[in-house]
Amino acid sequence: MAAMTLGGRRITVAASIVVTLGLAALLATCAAGPRVGSDLAGGGSTAVPTAAESEPDSDGATAVLFIGDSYAAGDGLTDRVDAWPWLVASALGWTATNVAIGGAGYATDTPLGYGSYPEQAVSASGGFDLVVVSGGRNDDPGDYVPGVPDFFATLRATFPEASIVAIEPAWDASPYPDHLARMSVLVAAEVAAVDGTYVETGHVLAGRSDLIQADGTHPNEEGHRALANSTVSALQALGYALP
Repeated sequence: MAAMTLGGRRITVAASIVVTLGLAALLATCAAGPRVGSDLAGGGSTAVPTAAESEPDSDGATAVLFIGDSYAAGDGLTDRVDAWPWLVASALGWTATNVAIGGAGYATDTPLGYGSYPEQAVSASGGFDLVVVSGGRNDDPGDYVPGVPDFFATLRATFPEASIVAIEPAWDASPYPDHLARMSVLVAAEVAAVDGTYVETGHVLAGRSDLIQADGTHPNEEGHRALANSTVSALQALGYALP
């Protein structure tokens, strides 16, 4: 495990990336950080870790686990620490562990054949106060109906004491698809079934091709800041205050 300090943030690179972020200005542009993980051929995704490691919570900060797809992993960014989960963690003073991997979904493995959300959940070790789940765009409409409730049951069994938050599935600049709107309803119901909370963040990328990378799919740095801002606002409305 290697550690370094960048822009006042302590960054540890282990089996996954674990970042303890200082009290930065709300969602200010992050200082350049390390490029994390190895790229998959053609996808730019980080392979799912076999374990996630958190630093000791010495300052009493909320320890948060992020589970998700390429949007949460920061695919295509120069530095993955500019992805929206790290910006949210910075704004809220959280200690964050991110095991998101591109191509994954509630019931979908990555092109490498592993890394679905249930596998991400069981890969994480350590005591987390909060688990934040996002994504869903990679799930086939025919697979997510059993996959979503199965995942949340696994997540609750894995982290029986943690609070669970499911973020509304994000989309790119194109019109929001009907199947994802239906999936959102199911995600909201199933996270509530395990005493979790569903968070509507709005479709902040809709119609905003300027917030999308050249691939037409993934948010650029400005897009990640937009996602982070909407997420922080929604979490604040639920009582997650700034430090």
